[in-house]
Amino acid sequence: MSVSWKTAVGAELLEAERIRLVNIVSSFRGHQRPVFVNIGVYRCASMYCLRAGAPRARIVGVDIKKPVGKVHPGLKAEFIIADSRTCYFDDPVHFVFVDGDHHYQSVKADIVNWAPKIVPGGVIAFHDYAPTAKNLKRRPHLAGVKRAVDEWAAVTNWRRSKIVESLICFQRPK
Repeated sequence: MSVSWKTAVGAELLEAERIRLVNIVSSFRGHQRPVFVNIGVYRCASMYCLRAGAPRARIVGVDIKKPVGKVHPGLKAEFIIADSRTCYFDDPVHFVFVDGDHHYQSVKADIVNWAPKIVPGGVIAFHDYAPTAKNLKRRPHLAGVKRAVDEWAAVTNWRRSKIVESLICFQRPK
């Protein structure tokens, strides 16, 4: 693929976050064909990271709109144009990246809809969990991510990872 996951359009996804995504999905390379779901596609920057980390994975982007701009054919991804909060997806999932609607109710609904689909040992990651003060001032609804994630984390036994920039991940117990 000639589009670099490090430079794919999407300034909101920082280099350290891109590296973290690649590293997470790389851990699933032992699986025959892991399934990764990317909620909130926009310009596909995070999807390029998923592809770079797992060349044989099935990657599915879920968004209410088509991706902005041209999608490189080397991405080899499926796109579901639907609301992630209510989207029907029956296959077991190894990794879910939540970066769609950042309002509290939407993030909470994404957790309810997608966390149960994740296989034991699978991972759910949330972008904009720790936005900068500048980002919060410009987009105050980003605070909804942290609130929804923290409420869920308080009642789950999933293992929390360290925060990388504004990305936090949780691994389902095996």
